[in-house]
Amino acid sequence: MFFSRRIKKRFALKASKAKIFLAIGLVCLVLVGFNFTKELINKRKVDRQVNSLADQIASLERENSEISALIGEWQSGDKAEREARLKLGLRKPNESVVMIMRERATTSEANIIPSGAEIVGNVIKNQPHDASPNPILWWRYFFH
Repeated sequence: MFFSRRIKKRFALKASKAKIFLAIGLVCLVLVGFNFTKELINKRKVDRQVNSLADQIASLERENSEISALIGEWQSGDKAEREARLKLGLRKPNESVVMIMRERATTSEANIIPSGAEIVGNVIKNQPHDASPNPILWWRYFFH
């Protein structure tokens, strides 16, 4: 009997140590699993940010190349001169500007330029000048 009690005590002691080691092992496994999951989520988040920044870099490089092309066009002078001629009515010294009107099958009144109109570039200014004094013009503006 004495021998069996001793064996039972040892077995109980070994079983309790095994349970403690098992509990500690499970806690460590849960902590490692939690940290692994957290790092996996952070990695995916960083990968999404990297992809987003790569897309943004590609977009900015495209925009940069377009701007470089525009700068090249403007530095050549041809584009600047063309824009100045069309929009600002620029002409070189001793150069005369000729406007050619093409006739269409259906000519409407909107396509006819009045004789007293001022043409600046592509803009037609057709406002008759009223020679009335300024106070009378204001009176007409507010009360007529």
